[in-house]
Amino acid sequence: MNITDIKPYLLHQFRSESELVKSINTLSDNFTKNREEIEDYHNDEKLISAYAAFYLTTNYPKFSYCMDYLKEYEDIFKESEIIDIGVGPGTFVFSIGDYFNWEVGTIYGIETSHLMKKQAVKIKEGLYSDRDIELVSKSSLIPKKTKQRIVIFTHSLNEMGNKAALKYIEDLDPDIILFIEPGTKPLFKEYLVLRDELIKDGFDCHYPCPSNDTCPMHDKDDWCHQYIKVKHELEVSRLTQLAHKNRKWMPLTLGLYLNDKIKFDKKSFARIIRTYPDTKYGFKWDLCNQKNELITVEVLKRDYTKKENKLIADFLAGREISFTVTKKLDAYWRIKIEGEIE
Repeated sequence: MNITDIKPYLLHQFRSESELVKSINTLSDNFTKNREEIEDYHNDEKLISAYAAFYLTTNYPKFSYCMDYLKEYEDIFKESEIIDIGVGPGTFVFSIGDYFNWEVGTIYGIETSHLMKKQAVKIKEGLYSDRDIELVSKSSLIPKKTKQRIVIFTHSLNEMGNKAALKYIEDLDPDIILFIEPGTKPLFKEYLVLRDELIKDGFDCHYPCPSNDTCPMHDKDDWCHQYIKVKHELEVSRLTQLAHKNRKWMPLTLGLYLNDKIKFDKKSFARIIRTYPDTKYGFKWDLCNQKNELITVEVLKRDYTKKENKLIADFLAGREISFTVTKKLDAYWRIKIEGEIE
């Protein structure tokens, strides 16, 4: 998705690149410094358009990168009716459809903001007029459930909070729930509470948690999040540089839950929670193991080829690994990665 693609369908036509960048920076300040003004942009066509130009184009690839972590669940997604909660300008509705080549039936999207929905509809009519997308303003307008259903919260839990999210879940009765949210500490603390509620209601956490046991971060001043390294179109990269915002390295909170009606065996694995700068001798990570315990591990470079070390250097928080322990030291374990390194 490029700037040129959506520019004709923005609600506000920016007179210059500098006007667009100024509006993007106003938005960013509201998101980070002026949280009390976060809702103001929903009533301003210029800021809605700036949001679409910047955040739609930079977030659009995110679904594809998230699916790199969830490849084994693709068939389940394809078999499900998909509902996107918090459509915004259409970011994930469009990227989900494109990812599955629009072979997933109607994709529904719910957006309560009138202007944001208006922006999404305009982009849909301009770029996706022949695609099966249904955009509505509330959950009661979604047709009655007739098949397996997946509800996806896309940067919306961050704004609505747990109470509203649970209400959507109650109203829509999903079999699968996917969260794609910002990778921030405040969001994670909210998400942990929601995780416990979902597990209590019969959902099984399939990502990122190796098990449904208590999260080892629940009583720590820390948070679990994942990373993706995103490659953008040239126009989008230029805009991120002009706005002085790094949208290449993206932290996120990714969570996948399946209810107990879906039979899907979880693999036994550990998840990388944090990576540290590598040293001359090896790589150091924090892992969440099969019992949801935090352990620090070291992988020695001498155990691998030059090509394998290069691949291991690119491992990000969020990746699953299987390993054997070669030595238990007081501060960390030395391990060897099992299976092919790719």
